[in-house]
Amino acid sequence: MKKFILNLAVGISVLWLSQTVPAEETQNIADTGSDENRLVIWINGDKAYNGISKVGETFEKDTGIKVVVAHPDDVGVRFIQYASMGSGPDIYVWAHDQYGELVSKGLIEEITPSKEEYSRFYDKAWEGMLVNGKFYGYPVSLESTALVCNKKLAPKAPKTFEEIIALDDNLKKQDKRAILWDYRTPYFSYPLFSANGGYAFRKDTSGVYNTKVTGVNNQGTQIGLRYLVELIIYDHMMKGATYDIMTKKFTEGEVACIIDGAWGWANYKNIDFSVNPIPALLGKQGKPLVGVLGMTLNVNSQKKDLAKKFILDYLLTDKGYKEMNNDRPIGVAALKSFEKKQEADPKIAVLMRIAANGDLMPNVYEMSRYWGALHFAIINATTGRASVQDALKDAEAKIIR
Repeated sequence: MKKFILNLAVGISVLWLSQTVPAEETQNIADTGSDENRLVIWINGDKAYNGISKVGETFEKDTGIKVVVAHPDDVGVRFIQYASMGSGPDIYVWAHDQYGELVSKGLIEEITPSKEEYSRFYDKAWEGMLVNGKFYGYPVSLESTALVCNKKLAPKAPKTFEEIIALDDNLKKQDKRAILWDYRTPYFSYPLFSANGGYAFRKDTSGVYNTKVTGVNNQGTQIGLRYLVELIIYDHMMKGATYDIMTKKFTEGEVACIIDGAWGWANYKNIDFSVNPIPALLGKQGKPLVGVLGMTLNVNSQKKDLAKKFILDYLLTDKGYKEMNNDRPIGVAALKSFEKKQEADPKIAVLMRIAANGDLMPNVYEMSRYWGALHFAIINATTGRASVQDALKDAEAKIIR
């Protein structure tokens, strides 16, 4: 992603750093598809927009409808702004954790997949498309973080954070480091919190989230954040690391392991790297947050049927997935037939196991509060502005206010 920075304004998809729209695409930002001969798609700049455009060329040859794929700055914020005013794209592509907010604002269309359409995709992927028992998007892929290691510096990937410390002590002698990640973004640090019982919101047996009960200040999250603070205090990780800094140091061979997702693998094409589960903390394996990238329909679009046709008959097919994946690694495909082909890749096979055991990101409106409050709690604790306990207590108050 260019590159995964928490979008605090939307509080969503902690995942992605926006990309500047080329001048020739600026005109597409305000396009809702007011032009009957254009189907407009908005997507984040770290995604396979070129691959989607290639599929769009085939669609245009068959239908005469041009597919325009734009990746505006702060697309998550812009979509809400434009759609709220009756504008925006025909198709909006984003991770499912924003859907609760979008549904509450009445900005995306409910969909009703047929039995055959439903059967094409994995159940866990469809689960991410659900809001209040109704579907609001077509699943594209499951995204999860993992421990990505340079095999030259870490031939055997660390399985615990204790092993990370030992590796770091050894690599310091070579003026290199063991671990780095964009720790201030909760999405990436979540496995440390979940390892000992931290979570975003409590979910009951029927799958409904209780947004008045958050695990942001429970023992598990406190243990994880305290450990993160100690990593920095005892100089086992760089203070103030960002996603871009992490990427630079990993690609230059200065850091052995990072926490990242498949969206970043294209940056590491010149490195022989492995993909592994996030190390265990105090003997317990953390669960990463799993995001489901989905394609939603803007309620304002006058071309919803055409949009569905493009999504189901062209893009979310084996050929469509191939074009997207050739452009940017998509993670674990939600489409069963394409995911079976992916299993031959050991990196994807590992990522699939990690995602299967991860925590699906809650897609409730209140997730924006969770992202923002925890983001600032991490900053306050790691900079010494507040104790771990006080930082998380403040975050809890902001989330359940």
